[in-house]
Amino acid sequence: MVAVPDLQLDILLYPDDGGFLAHCLQLDLVEWGETLDEAHCALLDVVRAHVESVIENDNLDHLFHPAPAEVWKRFFGATLIAERPLALDLPAGDVFPIRVREASVPCAAA
Repeated sequence: MVAVPDLQLDILLYPDDGGFLAHCLQLDLVEWGETLDEAHCALLDVVRAHVESVIENDNLDHLFHPAPAEVWKRFFGATLIAERPLALDLPAGDVFPIRVREASVPCAAA
Protein backbone atom coordinates (compact mmCIF):
# COMPACT_ATOMS: atom_id res chain seq x y z
CA MET A 1 0.00 0.00 0.00
CA VAL A 2 1.31 3.43 -0.97
CA ALA A 3 1.15 6.11 1.73
CA VAL A 4 -0.86 9.03 0.37
CA PRO A 5 -1.11 12.51 1.85
CA ASP A 6 -4.27 14.50 2.46
CA LEU A 7 -4.81 16.53 -0.66
CA GLN A 8 -6.69 19.75 -1.27
CA LEU A 9 -7.30 20.89 -4.82
CA ASP A 10 -8.50 24.32 -5.88
CA ILE A 11 -10.60 24.59 -9.04
CA LEU A 12 -11.35 27.83 -10.87
CA LEU A 13 -14.40 27.86 -13.12
CA TYR A 14 -14.90 30.67 -15.62
CA PRO A 15 -16.46 31.50 -18.99
CA ASP A 16 -14.19 31.27 -22.03
CA ASP A 17 -14.67 31.34 -25.79
CA GLY A 18 -18.40 30.58 -25.82
CA GLY A 19 -18.09 27.89 -23.17
CA PHE A 20 -16.43 27.38 -19.81
CA LEU A 21 -13.01 26.46 -18.49
CA ALA A 22 -12.33 24.46 -15.35
CA HIS A 23 -8.75 24.78 -14.07
CA CYS A 24 -7.21 22.71 -11.25
CA LEU A 25 -4.54 25.00 -9.84
CA GLN A 26 -2.31 22.55 -7.95
CA LEU A 27 -2.03 20.24 -10.96
CA ASP A 28 -2.33 22.90 -13.72
CA LEU A 29 -4.90 20.76 -15.52
CA VAL A 30 -7.53 22.54 -17.65
CA GLU A 31 -10.67 21.31 -19.38
CA TRP A 32 -13.20 23.17 -21.58
CA GLY A 33 -16.89 22.47 -21.96
CA GLU A 34 -19.93 24.02 -23.59
CA THR A 35 -21.52 24.23 -20.14
CA LEU A 36 -20.04 24.83 -16.70
CA ASP A 37 -21.07 21.32 -15.63
CA GLU A 38 -19.47 19.74 -18.71
CA ALA A 39 -16.15 21.53 -18.07
CA HIS A 40 -16.29 20.65 -14.37
CA CYS A 41 -17.01 16.95 -14.97
CA ALA A 42 -14.31 16.71 -17.65
CA LEU A 43 -11.78 18.26 -15.28
CA LEU A 44 -12.67 15.88 -12.44
CA ASP A 45 -12.18 12.94 -14.84
CA VAL A 46 -8.71 14.23 -15.80
CA VAL A 47 -7.81 14.89 -12.14
CA ARG A 48 -8.87 11.35 -11.21
CA ALA A 49 -6.82 9.85 -14.05
CA HIS A 50 -3.75 11.92 -13.15
CA VAL A 51 -3.85 11.18 -9.42
CA GLU A 52 -4.62 7.49 -9.94
CA SER A 53 -1.74 7.16 -12.40
CA VAL A 54 0.72 8.87 -10.06
CA ILE A 55 -0.32 6.66 -7.12
CA GLU A 56 -0.47 3.41 -9.10
CA ASN A 57 3.04 4.07 -10.42
CA ASP A 58 4.33 5.16 -6.98
CA ASN A 59 5.48 8.44 -8.50
CA LEU A 60 4.25 11.12 -6.08
CA ASP A 61 7.11 13.41 -7.15
CA HIS A 62 5.16 14.07 -10.35
CA LEU A 63 1.80 14.79 -8.74
CA PHE A 64 2.00 18.58 -8.48
CA HIS A 65 2.64 21.12 -11.20
CA PRO A 66 1.18 24.47 -10.04
CA ALA A 67 -0.69 26.83 -12.34
CA PRO A 68 0.87 30.22 -13.15
CA ALA A 69 0.65 32.98 -10.53
CA GLU A 70 -1.94 34.97 -12.50
CA VAL A 71 -4.37 32.04 -12.32
CA TRP A 72 -3.91 31.77 -8.54
CA LYS A 73 -4.56 35.50 -8.22
CA ARG A 74 -7.76 35.10 -10.22
CA PHE A 75 -8.82 32.18 -7.99
CA PHE A 76 -8.36 34.17 -4.79
CA GLY A 77 -10.37 37.06 -6.28
CA ALA A 78 -13.23 34.75 -7.30
CA THR A 79 -16.29 33.70 -5.34
CA LEU A 80 -16.01 30.42 -3.42
CA ILE A 81 -18.97 28.32 -4.56
CA ALA A 82 -18.32 24.91 -3.02
CA GLU A 83 -16.10 22.80 -0.81
CA ARG A 84 -16.61 19.09 -1.23
CA PRO A 85 -14.86 15.76 -0.85
CA LEU A 86 -13.73 13.76 -3.84
CA ALA A 87 -12.72 10.15 -3.22
CA LEU A 88 -10.71 8.09 -5.67
CA ASP A 89 -11.05 4.32 -5.58
CA LEU A 90 -7.75 2.69 -6.46
CA PRO A 91 -7.42 -0.84 -7.85
CA ALA A 92 -5.89 -2.15 -4.62
CA GLY A 93 -9.09 -1.14 -2.80
CA ASP A 94 -7.46 1.90 -1.21
CA VAL A 95 -9.40 5.16 -1.06
CA PHE A 96 -7.60 8.43 -1.74
CA PRO A 97 -9.47 11.33 -0.07
CA ILE A 98 -9.30 14.75 -1.72
CA ARG A 99 -10.86 18.02 -0.56
CA VAL A 100 -11.91 20.26 -3.45
CA ARG A 101 -12.49 24.02 -3.17
CA GLU A 102 -14.25 25.53 -6.16
CA ALA A 103 -14.44 29.20 -7.07
CA SER A 104 -16.21 30.88 -9.94
CA VAL A 105 -15.59 34.10 -11.83
CA PRO A 106 -18.91 35.69 -12.91
CA CYS A 107 -19.57 35.99 -16.64
CA ALA A 108 -19.45 39.79 -16.50
CA ALA A 109 -15.92 39.74 -15.01
CA ALA A 110 -14.41 37.39 -17.57
